[in-house]
Amino acid sequence: MVICASNSYYEKMLATGEVKCINEEIPFEIPQGWEWCRLLDIGKTETGTTPLKSHPEYFGDYIPFLGPANILNSQITSVTQGLSELGVDYGRVVPKNTILQVCIGGSIGKCAITHKSVTFNQQINSITPYLCNVEFVHIILQSEYFRLAIMDKATGTATPIINRGNWETLLFPLPPISEQKRIVTKIKELTHLLNVYSKKQEELNTLNTNINQCMKKSILQEAIQGRLVPQIVKEGTAKELLEQIKSEKQKLVKEGKLKKSALATSVIFRGDDNKYYE
Repeated sequence: MVICASNSYYEKMLATGEVKCINEEIPFEIPQGWEWCRLLDIGKTETGTTPLKSHPEYFGDYIPFLGPANILNSQITSVTQGLSELGVDYGRVVPKNTILQVCIGGSIGKCAITHKSVTFNQQINSITPYLCNVEFVHIILQSEYFRLAIMDKATGTATPIINRGNWETLLFPLPPISEQKRIVTKIKELTHLLNVYSKKQEELNTLNTNINQCMKKSILQEAIQGRLVPQIVKEGTAKELLEQIKSEKQKLVKEGKLKKSALATSVIFRGDDNKYYE
C-alpha cells in the first residue's frame, strides 16, 4: 500500500496491476515510518483441520490437538487431546511462535502464541509471522481494533464466523522491527503495573468492605454502651422505666393477657461498692 501526495491510501493488486483507493478501509492514522498491510503480508496463514473421527488411530499423544476451549486469557491451556504420528498427516501442523486465533462462535477473536509445534481444528486460523516480533503481532490480533475488524468481516448472526480468506486480508498496522520490540517491552511494563494496581484495588475493596463491617459493629457497640448520644438526666432513668414495665406486666397478668410466669423473678442493681448484684 502507498500514500500519494493527496494523502490518500491506495492498494495495487500485483497480479493484475489494478490500483484502487482504500481510504474508507483505513481505521486510523499511523506514525511516519509505519505501513498499512494485509495480515497475510507478514506471515504464513492457515486454517485448522480435524482428522476423521471414524479413524481412532489418527488420535494419540504424539502432538497436541487444540480447539477454542484450549485458548484462555491469551494462553494455551488444558490440552487434553492429541494426534498420533499417523494422524499428523491428516492434521494441520504449525511450529512454535505461531499465533492461533478462534474464528467462530462466542469466543471468536481469542488468540494465543504456541510455544511448540501443535495441530488445531477448523475453528481456528493461524499465522506464523516472518521476521516480525511474534509478541507484537499477538498484541495487534488481541486488540479492540482487530476484534472489531473481525466482527465487521464475520458472517452469520447467531454464530459469527470469519473464514481464512477474509481474516488474512484484514488490515495490519506495521511498524519497523525495532519499534515492535520497544512496544512489546512497554506493554509488558504497563501490564505489570496494571496487575499491581488490580491487586491493590482488590485489597482496597476488601478493606472498604471490612471497614464498613467493623465500623457498623463499633457504632452498635458504642450505642449499647451509652456512648453514642449524650445522657440527659431530666429524661428519667432506666430504673424508672423498668418499674413502669413491671407495673404494666402486672396489669396485663390481672387482665389475663399475660401469664404470671412472665413477671420478673429477679432484679439487678449496683451496690455501694460499685459492684453489680442480682
